[in-house]
Amino acid sequence: ADGHGGGPVSKFFPPAPNLAYVTIRARSDGYIYGTITFGGRAMPSQAEGLSERDRWNLVNFVRHVQGVAPGGGR
Repeated sequence: ADGHGGGPVSKFFPPAPNLAYVTIRARSDGYIYGTITFGGRAMPSQAEGLSERDRWNLVNFVRHVQGVAPGGGR
């Protein structure tokens, strides 16, 4: 996964935001964690599907894809 929203099933869903956009990169780790936990416009909540640890690991993966160190958002 490269985080750019162009995977094989992407044509069946609304476009995912590009994680490399400056506005997305500027979000805090807590904001990203909250979006994963509670969901977003086209993303369902993962509160029951992923453990707290897995959700934080996903935040770290997003930061890795962005080339931003965890805690690097504002």
